[in-house]
Amino acid sequence: MDWVDAGKGLAIALVVLFHSARWLAGLVGDISGWLWLNDLLATMRMPLFFTLAGLFAAKWAAVPLAQLWNAKLRLFVWVFLLWEVLGLGPYLLGQAAHGVEINARRELFDTAISPVVPRFELWFIWALALFFLLNRALRAVPAAVSLSVAAVVSVVAFTDILPLPSPSWTGVCKYYVFFLIGMIGRRALFSYAARSGWMLRSLVVACWAAFALVVTVFDLSRIPGVYPALACLGVLAGVAISQVLQRSAVIVRLGSRTLPVYLAHTP
Repeated sequence: MDWVDAGKGLAIALVVLFHSARWLAGLVGDISGWLWLNDLLATMRMPLFFTLAGLFAAKWAAVPLAQLWNAKLRLFVWVFLLWEVLGLGPYLLGQAAHGVEINARRELFDTAISPVVPRFELWFIWALALFFLLNRALRAVPAAVSLSVAAVVSVVAFTDILPLPSPSWTGVCKYYVFFLIGMIGRRALFSYAARSGWMLRSLVVACWAAFALVVTVFDLSRIPGVYPALACLGVLAGVAISQVLQRSAVIVRLGSRTLPVYLAHTP
């Protein structure tokens, strides 16, 4: 579906912008404006990505584990392990460029435990595999219960008070609810995308942008519930923008091949 691919294209473009700014900060002059813009866009970037990833996930909760492995998980595991190794060299070069002292023993240890504590930007691939497994394990749990628990976990995770071992685990706690929203709320999202007109789309985008500006400027993200609620609005705004972007063959094509972009963009 063109608008879904356009939404993925938008999300991956925002991801690349985010990582580019972080890696280039302090190396290419003043890019504080880009860093601030990334903060502003945060409530659309990953929530939209995970929501769109969940749109077609429901069928995989009911299939045999072997089928899930062969069709989905094996690819995630393969590319994750491969690019954890391939990404190590560029990562060390980036650290050196920033003047960070390299501890070879520590780097080898962190790479060895990366299947449990992911490194670099690859945690998204790892999280997707985990989400598909969670969905299958929890397939007998009522959707309302799963969604409610995931929402509470997300609210807590966004306050940054969870003592988790890495940002990847924090990301899982933050964004699983959006994967579920995409899966459980698929019909509602498709209906919204199909029936919303220019007026509603413009209103949703304007409201999200205004609230995101306020939250960013006044640093309100740590207030429990504010950030996840704004991220839900960011998903709706992202879907609305995708309705426009689906007219761009370039964006649609980009969205249809996000995996190689996600894996290779930092190196």
